Amino acid sequence: RAMSKEVLKCIFFSEFDNVVGPRITFQCPLNFLSNDQFDEISEYVITKPQLAGKLITICAFNFKIIGLPVCLEQAKYARNALLFTVGFVFSQDAYTAHYEPVVRKLASIFRSLETETEFLSKEESKNKLLIILPNIFRELVNQSECSVPVDSVNTINLKL
Repeated sequence: RAMSKEVLKCIFFSEFDNVVGPRITFQCPLNFLSNDQFDEISEYVITKPQLAGKLITICAFNFKIIGLPVCLEQAKYARNALLFTVGFVFSQDAYTAHYEPVVRKLASIFRSLETETEFLSKEESKNKLLIILPNIFRELVNQSECSVPVDSVNTINLKL
């Protein structure tokens, strides 16, 4: 666990935008992955619906990227689906097995927040990720766990 400080390099939230296509919407640290880098790997990050719910590991740019794509299919969304991925970026040679349940849980929390309150499809609430992701990142790196409030009733609790 002491190695977690060196291991986790970045946390990001990416989504399929109906105008610009796949994009990184939020990441901490800011601009860790460039738009060009993301474009090169986007088809493995924002995947086809068949891979939704499956942990994806990509090795690129001397990093190991673990993501969990989510696909919510409902008529209320443009193109009848909301596609997003929570991703964690590590050193390429990092041992990351203990992070995999954390990636799964965070994706599951975001999925629940969307189905219950439309957290991700409403810009106002989605913009809270600007504060939430850095808090998750900082607490996971410094304490190997986090307890980050989302709103008055929801808190993100993660532990390595």
